[in-house]
Amino acid sequence: MQTVAIVRPQVEHRDAWERLYAAYAEFYRVEQTAEMRDTVLAWLLDDAHTSQGLVVFHIGMTIRKPHRPDLWAPVAAAMPRMLAELHRAKDAATAGRGTDLGFLGASTLLGARGPWVVQYWRSVEGLYAYAHDADQEHLPAWRAFNRASRRHPDAVGIWHETYAVRPGGVETVYVGGACVGLGAATGTVPVERRGRTARERLDGGDRLTPAS
Repeated sequence: MQTVAIVRPQVEHRDAWERLYAAYAEFYRVEQTAEMRDTVLAWLLDDAHTSQGLVVFHIGMTIRKPHRPDLWAPVAAAMPRMLAELHRAKDAATAGRGTDLGFLGASTLLGARGPWVVQYWRSVEGLYAYAHDADQEHLPAWRAFNRASRRHPDAVGIWHETYAVRPGGVETVYVGGACVGLGAATGTVPVERRGRTARERLDGGDRLTPAS
């Protein structure tokens, strides 16, 4: 019986990987160029690229007593501090001056019952490490919220959702100059590099941007 080992591509696997990826394109009858193969292989070799997977984290608050800003305003003020901290850390890491926390970017939204933030992370481990680090903004704010909620349990609510996305499990499209969400957090590539249809792009990679 033949044993097959599945490993992440390395530089020395380039020739074999190119043959495999070219066969993939031939099977699905999609156009593929040497430049496209170079781009995708570079992503696979890059630990910082979202081709290694992605975590989408939603966190928000529900204001249940609007007439008591003294109870919900401290909660609302905590998130901007966290986001500023995360963006500073990302910028420092990009410049080679700090530790990469794995934070990719975020978007702030406003719903009928309160604000929430969509965050993009490179891994669940990075998200959890930040959340439990006593030297960062999140853990002290979480502890303060718990203390306040015991005194005023009906004033404000907190919620979050975490989605661990498999490698290649994301397709995004931005038309007419729009670039928000994941595209704003990680950057974009021309649409034609990833396939002609949404199915081809989703099967073949982790993010997409159309030409304007």
